[in-house]
Amino acid sequence: MIQLSQALQILSAQSFELKTETVPLDDAFNRVLAEDVFADRDYPPFNRSAMDGFAIQSSALGIENQFTVIAKILAGEEIILPESIQRYHAVQIMTGASVPEPFDCLVKIEDCEVENDVLKFNPQGLKKWSNIALKGEDTIANNIVVSKNSEINLTKILALSSIGKSEVLVYKLPQISLLTTGDEVVPVSQNPSKFQIRNSNVHTIRSGLKRLGIQLQKHVHIGDNPEELSQAILDLQKTADIIICTGGVSAGVADYMPNLLVQNGYEKIFHKVAIKPGKPIWFGKNNSTFVFALPGNPLSVLTTFKVFVEFFLVHILKKESICKEVFLEHDVYKKIPLEEFIMVNVQNSTCSKVVTNGSGDVISGIRANALAHFPADLSTISAGSSIKIYEI
Repeated sequence: MIQLSQALQILSAQSFELKTETVPLDDAFNRVLAEDVFADRDYPPFNRSAMDGFAIQSSALGIENQFTVIAKILAGEEIILPESIQRYHAVQIMTGASVPEPFDCLVKIEDCEVENDVLKFNPQGLKKWSNIALKGEDTIANNIVVSKNSEINLTKILALSSIGKSEVLVYKLPQISLLTTGDEVVPVSQNPSKFQIRNSNVHTIRSGLKRLGIQLQKHVHIGDNPEELSQAILDLQKTADIIICTGGVSAGVADYMPNLLVQNGYEKIFHKVAIKPGKPIWFGKNNSTFVFALPGNPLSVLTTFKVFVEFFLVHILKKESICKEVFLEHDVYKKIPLEEFIMVNVQNSTCSKVVTNGSGDVISGIRANALAHFPADLSTISAGSSIKIYEI
């Protein structure tokens, strides 16, 4: 058995070659850029009005006390002004429109009085370039706008679309297949017998992958039959970069997965981590496929998926960290010297423990929206202390 920190170091040291693909911008949200993206021109591409108002020459401030409006300029409109522009001339201009030379100061419309094209305003606080976004002040042509390895969020979608990127080069997502196991497990749509349970694990993992933008490629369920399990592993690895298994990894008579994986050519990298819940987790690989074999208890699956599988996926996909820190509302305690993950409810940067009836209690857990990490070397975490959480 190894420590949690060792397991995470091992996962972060694994190499995974990501291929690339070009996708439409509308399909790029939550993906990671595989190239630097450059500005196609200056931004703004012209001196741009930041609001509705009247453009004047800043050299007239404090000299002229009224101006003559000689033109009106709408956004997107190009207008040719007279050659003989005087210091007392002004143009009415709309938000987003180009501010033509020699005008270099914009007076907000609400600060103006206009009658018969005669403009008056209070010049206090105005100066050169007031209320005007200068050409190239955001970026200039050929500068990097969005860097390689950036995760594409809504602000990056806005920027990419603004610079004309209708398609982007992103890293391909890994192909992930799922093998759930157990004679006692039936589909969610099926009425279980008295001693059967529904297969919640497939839906937990499928939804957890979707949160990362990944679609589960294939799912199969196999009972506690070593030959059928072995064949399922061989079938899934033909197309999967990563196989996730649930169940059969502990020390029971029907826990076949660790030996079957080794027999089918997988190198065991670690088996059992000093955590609660989820201690029996197994991780290994062959030449082309990684395998995470998770204990089958539903809350153990949730915990080990978040702590190990999601950690690994975030690492190989070059995404941002999935953890954050919040503060405890009350003292929490534990009795065992393991890294423990407890169900908590987070509200406004603080969290409180959700009381459950053990790792098999899937009903009480609905009150939780995060897992909190309770370090092994602590038996108490006091109210007001910072604690690391994984949102669920």
